[in-house]
Amino acid sequence: MNPARGGLARRVALWTIALFLIFGIIIFMVEWFFKQQTADITNDINIHLDQQNQIQDMDEDYRTAVSDFRAYLAYDRNEFLLEAETSRDAFTERLNTFKQAQAEDSRLDELSSKSTEYFSYFPVMQTLKQQNNQAEINRISQTITTSLVQSVNSELDRLMQIERQEVNDLIAKSRHLNSLILFVPLVLIFLGLGTAIILIRYLRKSIIHPIAQMEQVVERISHGEYIHLEDTFSKDEIGGLVGGINHMSDQLKERHQELEESLRQMGEQHDELEAQNEEILMQQQEQETILERLTERETQLQLINSYQEKLTGFAQMNDFLESSLRALMQATRHDALMLVVQDEIGNPASSRMVYSIGWPRTIHGEAIEHLFGPALQVLEEKLPVVRSRSLSMEEKGVHHGYERADDHYYPIFNEEMNVLGFVLFTTYGSLMVHIKDKLMTEGLIGQFGLAYQAQLASEERRKQSVRLEELNLELELEKRMLKQQRDTIQQIIDSLHEGLVLCDPEGTISFCNQQVSRVNPELSTGANITSLAQYLDQHTVEHTMLSEQIQQLLTNETKEWKTQFSLQGRDGSIYYMEMYMNMIKGMNLENYHLFVFRDRTEEEQADQLKNEFVSIVSHELRTPLASILGFVEILLHREVKPEKAKKYMETIHREANRLSNLISDFLDLQRMESGKQNYTLVPFDMNPIIQNVAKQWDNKQGYTIGIDVPEGVCLVRADSDRITQIMHNLISNAIKYSPGQERVDIRLMDGDTHWIAAVQDYGLGIPEESKPHMFGKFYRVDNSDRRQIGGTGLGLAIVKEIVEDLGGEVYFDSILGKGSTFYVKLPKFHLRTLDNKIVVIEDDENLARLIGATFEEQHYEILRMDTAEEALLALEYSEQPPLLCLVDVQLHGPQNGWDFIQVLKNNKAYRHVPVIISSALDQPDNYAETPNERYLQKPFSVERLLELGMHLVQSETKSAGLVIAMQNEDTVKTTLQKNGLGEAELQVNEDFIQVDWIKEDLHNPE
Repeated sequence: MNPARGGLARRVALWTIALFLIFGIIIFMVEWFFKQQTADITNDINIHLDQQNQIQDMDEDYRTAVSDFRAYLAYDRNEFLLEAETSRDAFTERLNTFKQAQAEDSRLDELSSKSTEYFSYFPVMQTLKQQNNQAEINRISQTITTSLVQSVNSELDRLMQIERQEVNDLIAKSRHLNSLILFVPLVLIFLGLGTAIILIRYLRKSIIHPIAQMEQVVERISHGEYIHLEDTFSKDEIGGLVGGINHMSDQLKERHQELEESLRQMGEQHDELEAQNEEILMQQQEQETILERLTERETQLQLINSYQEKLTGFAQMNDFLESSLRALMQATRHDALMLVVQDEIGNPASSRMVYSIGWPRTIHGEAIEHLFGPALQVLEEKLPVVRSRSLSMEEKGVHHGYERADDHYYPIFNEEMNVLGFVLFTTYGSLMVHIKDKLMTEGLIGQFGLAYQAQLASEERRKQSVRLEELNLELELEKRMLKQQRDTIQQIIDSLHEGLVLCDPEGTISFCNQQVSRVNPELSTGANITSLAQYLDQHTVEHTMLSEQIQQLLTNETKEWKTQFSLQGRDGSIYYMEMYMNMIKGMNLENYHLFVFRDRTEEEQADQLKNEFVSIVSHELRTPLASILGFVEILLHREVKPEKAKKYMETIHREANRLSNLISDFLDLQRMESGKQNYTLVPFDMNPIIQNVAKQWDNKQGYTIGIDVPEGVCLVRADSDRITQIMHNLISNAIKYSPGQERVDIRLMDGDTHWIAAVQDYGLGIPEESKPHMFGKFYRVDNSDRRQIGGTGLGLAIVKEIVEDLGGEVYFDSILGKGSTFYVKLPKFHLRTLDNKIVVIEDDENLARLIGATFEEQHYEILRMDTAEEALLALEYSEQPPLLCLVDVQLHGPQNGWDFIQVLKNNKAYRHVPVIISSALDQPDNYAETPNERYLQKPFSVERLLELGMHLVQSETKSAGLVIAMQNEDTVKTTLQKNGLGEAELQVNEDFIQVDWIKEDLHNPE
């Protein structure tokens, strides 16, 4: 072989090898660089995650120490103190360890100083707790330790935030690195294309182009042309070929055979060039394979990065397993995954299924009682195990195309390299183990093991945190309950009618409730009981020297003491008080004195009222009884002339009436106060009542009664008998308290929404101090023993009870020495007319409302009343007749339904008005229905009432007709025919038969 030809092949080979060697070195360097960067970032992330765990442990120890020490201060239990000291020591040890690891970090100085300062208060607070100095403990807690706790918590939170920021920065750096990896394949593609272009240009210039020239020359020589190539090529195979062609061209004519040999050699050279072209194509395919591997590697790195991101940041274990295991299965390109862990390390019998993905059924949390085969082998040998097996029916898929599966068992280790469990990967449809990077898979599973252990620790811390929060909530609840109990007790004590004052043996007041302010408004906790005693000495009516007695009680060991006194209030009123003292012993209140102030003013007033009642009874009852008995004895035992006997009998009768009225007043007032007084409320005119009462008192006892009433009707809705009683009582009082006068005036005034009746006298008037008591029982302005003015003192009390029960108001004004005026104010009654309305007179409100609603549905205007008096009054002032009257027979008030019907029918203008009488009683024997007056017995249906009412309203009021209260139509027809009325029309209803005459019968005089 020619050496020159060997030189060309060697140069081509060297160039090719050099280019691909450079290309491979670049790929290796890029891959090594990115792998190194990824490892460094992962290592830094693990370091910072470990530092986060250390800070979390310090934070948990510190919070536990603070919480337990606070629990010790609250409940005084030594176990809380021991737990607080244990947590404090653990925190200090962790902090020192962390500071040694971070020797150059000055961020820990502030945390160390604040925590040391806080823990320095432990012995101080413990001493104060033993001394039961809760006030000093509260002061230190509010002013010092609370701020220190907040500062330490802030420092721990700041350190945790810094570490989290570092981890986030590293993750961001990793993402940036991954984004750069995306550009590496593009660069490699361009480098490969550049290399291929350079190689192709070199081959084209050095081999292909010269060969093409030689082919043209040979073709021309084959056609008989003589061509001589210039010898410009290098002294290699190409140069030799050119020389040969030239030599061949020179000797063509002479050496035809040599030309054929040359052509054969050229064919061989052509085959060699074809082989070189095939080699170039193979190199291109190899470059494409490398590119595919790079792309696959990039995808794998992305899956790994996504997997690593999903190893942290989860609060719940299920979320962690779902995210991390699914990412792990995607990164390792398996079809199914199962995680099995040992609850007890080294005990395969404690294994349980924790999580699974891709299996035919979910079996999370199931215990595995017996492990065998590769599952037991991977736990015992601590090495990965691969097994191939046949598929179960559930695993063959929808198409049943899979027959076998590969199971890959990988152990999971903790930090001490103890086996926690294993991960089982399953790949379907393969008989061989296809793991591209076994070391990478083991590394990913190792990362999962560490992350799983960290998640277990985090889960445990989370449970502890939840439990701590529950304990804190329970503690807060207990605090609130204690506060509520304290507030409740305080409210109960403040709601007592008695005033309570608790003082120590020195007299310092430690507690007093709100009722004490009635005794001394300026008394407060911390004052001395002697100040209260001095106040009582100054304001008691009897000027009792209570201060000396109270001082003696404090010095002596008197257990009980009681006294009574009357106290003058700031408003001048007198309070009757009772004060007693009890000594309290035990429960941290040794030799404390409890003073109780009880207001007995009502009891005193009741005693006075009782005495007044006895006095009145003895005077007002005994006096007429004495007169009656005296005159009766005279009539029984003496001979008396008829004139004197008659005079004596008149006196007895008068005194008996006086006694009867007095007893009636007592009984009336008792019924009113007990709410048992019945009133008959009907509308009436006040004018005639006032005039009638005034007429009875006019010229009686020498008094003239003046009357001033407005014209027209003054309607009120009240009990007329009780209004009469009110006017009698007021006039009687006016005459009693105006001795020597001759006139009492009565006025009735319009007060817009009320009628105001005023009774005015010109007598003694009422003193200012007596005005608040004017309406009290048995109270009289003149209560002297002389009894210059008679009476029981019940008149105004009865007036007030009656007026207020009727919804009114009674009041007075008076000038001492000039007289008094008493006013009775009653609401006006607005009269409603019956014009063109359906009137329902029913005292049962529910039934009246039902009847009214029934006819309102037929678009009629309804007027409801509950007394015959109101209906008669409205009838009197109506201008148009009503459409229909539905009248109940038994009504409240003196008058009943029959009274209203009688007045209605006796009035020519209203006698044609149809009436429906409703009653629970049977129809009276002497009553007969008429065409426009029907009788319905309760109970009746609404439909029946509506049918009858509509018939009466719509029928002609002047048409002749007859209503028969029976349902036998044949009997009615027979009776009518006997009387010559056979042409009448009958309308049969449920309760009656109506007979309507035809026109010819209307003129029949019978």
